Amino acid sequence: HDVAVAETLKPFKGNIRVFNTHTNQYDFEGRIYKIEKGTDYTGVPYFKFTCEGLLGYLHDMPIGAITGTRTISEWLNTIMDVYNDLVRRHPENQIEIGDFTLSNKDDKLYFEIYRGDSAYDTLVNSLVPEVGGELQIRRVGEKMYLDWKDTIGRTTFTPISMGTNLLSNRIVKDSESLYTTILPLGAYREGSSTNRFGIREATDKGTTFIDNKPMQAEFGTIFKVVIFENETDPQEILRLGQEYIDNAENLVSVNQYTLNTLDLSLI
Repeated sequence: HDVAVAETLKPFKGNIRVFNTHTNQYDFEGRIYKIEKGTDYTGVPYFKFTCEGLLGYLHDMPIGAITGTRTISEWLNTIMDVYNDLVRRHPENQIEIGDFTLSNKDDKLYFEIYRGDSAYDTLVNSLVPEVGGELQIRRVGEKMYLDWKDTIGRTTFTPISMGTNLLSNRIVKDSESLYTTILPLGAYREGSSTNRFGIREATDKGTTFIDNKPMQAEFGTIFKVVIFENETDPQEILRLGQEYIDNAENLVSVNQYTLNTLDLSLI
């Protein structure tokens, strides 16, 4: 690489585009957010750039505290209106709503945006996992568009196998979401913005927690708060909490797979 050019690059400034000459399409568009430079063991200088895709722009602005019941479409418009208003001094960072074809976009949803959450936290980490679909930001000319569809991309059936197109693989067991006891809570009590309904009144011993004894015996006590918005009946909160902790899918560690593959179509 050209060291003089590399020295001029700055995080969050300019666009990074990777053009695939085989498909005549961009494989990646985004920006640099981390730069590492140094010298290798031979004394040759090097630069290492870590980039993020266009969705990374949504990290830049907090949305503010908003709570209520709206359609998914209204929530998206609200979030993007706030984001675009906050970046109005940098019009190149504004994002228009593009192909919004989510099949359930007219469904109503109670949703809570916490103060300090960015547009990325709100959309990518909270709203999409709750209602479904997939997001992408694409650039057309100098404008960026946010698409939200049921599915984006296509499914292929090319086998991946060691010795053919798989260079290496790695499995990481992630137990960050593992828990063995929960504190189930419902809606806020009338006149309070901090005190929620719980299960104390619905349990014989006045406990506020629900345990999974077999999991506790294996992993110890790992705590998690689970909120059931709009629920005010302690008996119903208890039922929902028990149903939640009995769901085996909520109690397992997650295996993360990293595959380093070759695209043989380029050969």
